[in-house]
Amino acid sequence: SSVVALSGAVALGAAGIVVVGWSLIPFIVLGPILVVAYNAELLGGIVHTDVGFALAWGSFPLLTAYVAQSGTLSIAAVLAAIAAFAISSAQRALSTPTRFLRRKVGQVHGNVTLVSGELKPISLEGMLMPLEAALRCLSWGMVILATAMAVGRLA
Repeated sequence: SSVVALSGAVALGAAGIVVVGWSLIPFIVLGPILVVAYNAELLGGIVHTDVGFALAWGSFPLLTAYVAQSGTLSIAAVLAAIAAFAISSAQRALSTPTRFLRRKVGQVHGNVTLVSGELKPISLEGMLMPLEAALRCLSWGMVILATAMAVGRLA
Protein backbone atom coordinates (compact mmCIF):
# COMPACT_ATOMS: atom_id res chain seq x y z
CA SER A 1 0.00 0.00 0.00
CA SER A 2 1.01 3.63 -0.34
CA VAL A 3 1.33 4.06 3.44
CA VAL A 4 3.86 1.21 3.57
CA ALA A 5 5.80 2.66 0.62
CA LEU A 6 5.90 6.15 2.12
CA SER A 7 6.88 4.74 5.51
CA GLY A 8 9.67 2.76 3.87
CA ALA A 9 10.92 5.86 2.04
CA VAL A 10 10.93 7.88 5.27
CA ALA A 11 12.72 5.06 7.12
CA LEU A 12 15.33 4.83 4.36
CA GLY A 13 15.80 8.59 4.49
CA ALA A 14 16.13 8.50 8.29
CA ALA A 15 18.78 5.80 8.00
CA GLY A 16 20.51 7.95 5.38
CA ILE A 17 20.90 10.79 7.88
CA VAL A 18 23.60 8.74 9.61
CA VAL A 19 25.62 8.55 6.38
CA VAL A 20 24.71 11.81 4.60
CA GLY A 21 23.88 14.16 7.46
CA TRP A 22 21.14 16.55 8.45
CA SER A 23 20.82 17.97 4.95
CA LEU A 24 18.43 15.11 4.15
CA ILE A 25 15.83 16.13 6.74
CA PRO A 26 13.97 18.74 4.63
CA PHE A 27 13.64 16.18 1.83
CA ILE A 28 12.44 13.46 4.21
CA VAL A 29 9.77 15.83 5.56
CA LEU A 30 8.71 17.39 2.26
CA GLY A 31 8.60 14.16 0.20
CA PRO A 32 5.58 12.54 1.89
CA ILE A 33 3.81 15.91 2.05
CA LEU A 34 4.17 16.32 -1.71
CA VAL A 35 2.96 12.76 -2.40
CA VAL A 36 -0.13 13.11 -0.20
CA ALA A 37 -0.88 16.68 -1.31
CA TYR A 38 -0.65 15.67 -4.99
CA ASN A 39 -2.72 12.49 -4.74
CA ALA A 40 -5.36 13.90 -2.39
CA GLU A 41 -5.36 17.33 -4.11
CA LEU A 42 -4.71 19.05 -0.77
CA LEU A 43 -3.46 22.62 -0.27
CA GLY A 44 -6.12 23.89 -2.62
CA GLY A 45 -4.88 21.54 -5.34
CA ILE A 46 -1.75 23.66 -5.89
CA VAL A 47 0.47 20.57 -6.11
CA HIS A 48 -1.94 18.90 -8.55
CA THR A 49 -1.21 21.42 -11.31
CA ASP A 50 1.21 21.33 -14.23
CA VAL A 51 3.77 23.37 -12.27
CA GLY A 52 3.15 21.35 -9.09
CA PHE A 53 3.64 18.12 -11.01
CA ALA A 54 6.91 19.31 -12.57
CA LEU A 55 8.24 20.43 -9.19
CA ALA A 56 7.03 17.42 -7.17
CA TRP A 57 7.82 14.65 -9.68
CA GLY A 58 10.68 16.24 -11.62
CA SER A 59 12.79 18.74 -9.68
CA PHE A 60 12.24 17.47 -6.14
CA PRO A 61 13.31 13.82 -6.73
CA LEU A 62 16.39 14.99 -8.61
CA LEU A 63 17.44 17.30 -5.78
CA THR A 64 16.66 14.61 -3.21
CA ALA A 65 18.83 12.08 -5.00
CA TYR A 66 21.65 14.59 -5.39
CA VAL A 67 21.64 15.47 -1.69
CA ALA A 68 21.45 11.78 -0.78
CA GLN A 69 24.59 11.16 -2.85
CA SER A 70 26.58 14.27 -2.00
CA GLY A 71 25.19 15.64 1.25
CA THR A 72 24.91 19.12 -0.26
CA LEU A 73 23.46 21.09 -3.16
CA SER A 74 25.38 22.64 -6.04
CA ILE A 75 24.75 24.93 -8.98
CA ALA A 76 24.91 21.86 -11.24
CA ALA A 77 22.18 20.15 -9.18
CA VAL A 78 19.94 23.23 -9.36
CA LEU A 79 20.45 23.43 -13.13
CA ALA A 80 19.67 19.72 -13.44
CA ALA A 81 16.51 20.28 -11.35
CA ILE A 82 15.47 23.03 -13.75
CA ALA A 83 16.02 20.60 -16.64
CA ALA A 84 13.95 17.97 -14.79
CA PHE A 85 11.22 20.58 -14.37
CA ALA A 86 11.24 21.27 -18.12
CA ILE A 87 11.21 17.57 -19.02
CA SER A 88 8.38 16.86 -16.56
CA SER A 89 6.47 19.83 -17.96
CA ALA A 90 6.85 18.44 -21.48
CA GLN A 91 5.67 15.03 -20.33
CA ARG A 92 2.64 16.56 -18.67
CA ALA A 93 1.84 18.74 -21.71
CA LEU A 94 1.84 15.62 -23.89
CA SER A 95 0.19 13.17 -21.49
CA THR A 96 -2.82 15.34 -20.62
CA PRO A 97 -4.27 15.48 -24.17
CA THR A 98 -3.20 11.87 -24.76
CA ARG A 99 -5.17 10.67 -21.71
CA PHE A 100 -8.15 12.75 -22.83
CA LEU A 101 -8.09 11.22 -26.31
CA ARG A 102 -7.65 7.66 -25.00
CA ARG A 103 -10.24 7.83 -22.22
CA LYS A 104 -12.92 10.25 -23.39
CA VAL A 105 -12.95 10.30 -27.19
CA GLY A 106 -14.72 7.51 -29.05
CA GLN A 107 -14.43 8.76 -32.60
CA VAL A 108 -13.04 11.71 -34.55
CA HIS A 109 -14.62 12.87 -37.80
CA GLY A 110 -13.46 15.60 -40.10
CA ASN A 111 -10.80 16.92 -42.37
CA VAL A 112 -7.94 19.33 -42.34
CA THR A 113 -7.84 21.74 -45.26
CA LEU A 114 -4.31 22.31 -46.51
CA VAL A 115 -3.16 25.66 -47.89
CA SER A 116 -3.42 24.07 -51.34
CA GLY A 117 -7.11 23.38 -50.72
CA GLU A 118 -6.58 19.61 -50.45
CA LEU A 119 -8.58 17.86 -47.71
CA LYS A 120 -6.81 15.39 -45.42
CA PRO A 121 -8.94 13.23 -43.11
CA ILE A 122 -8.19 13.30 -39.38
CA SER A 123 -8.59 10.32 -37.08
CA LEU A 124 -8.23 9.46 -33.42
CA GLU A 125 -5.26 7.23 -34.24
CA GLY A 126 -3.62 10.00 -36.25
CA MET A 127 -4.05 12.44 -33.37
CA LEU A 128 -2.64 9.98 -30.82
CA MET A 129 0.36 8.84 -32.87
CA PRO A 130 2.66 11.90 -32.47
CA LEU A 131 1.72 12.37 -28.81
CA GLU A 132 2.47 8.76 -27.93
CA ALA A 133 5.69 8.76 -29.97
CA ALA A 134 6.93 11.85 -28.13
CA LEU A 135 6.03 10.32 -24.75
CA ARG A 136 7.94 7.13 -25.65
CA CYS A 137 10.97 9.21 -26.67
CA LEU A 138 10.87 11.12 -23.37
CA SER A 139 10.55 7.88 -21.43
CA TRP A 140 13.47 6.14 -23.15
CA GLY A 141 15.53 9.31 -23.10
CA MET A 142 15.20 9.57 -19.33
CA VAL A 143 16.17 5.92 -18.84
CA ILE A 144 19.25 6.40 -21.02
CA LEU A 145 20.16 9.69 -19.32
CA ALA A 146 19.87 8.07 -15.87
CA THR A 147 22.00 5.17 -17.05
CA ALA A 148 24.62 7.56 -18.42
CA MET A 149 24.70 9.44 -15.12
CA ALA A 150 25.10 6.22 -13.13
CA VAL A 151 27.88 5.01 -15.44
CA GLY A 152 29.58 8.41 -15.17
CA ARG A 153 29.38 8.28 -11.39
CA LEU A 154 30.77 4.76 -11.22
CA ALA A 155 33.60 5.41 -13.69
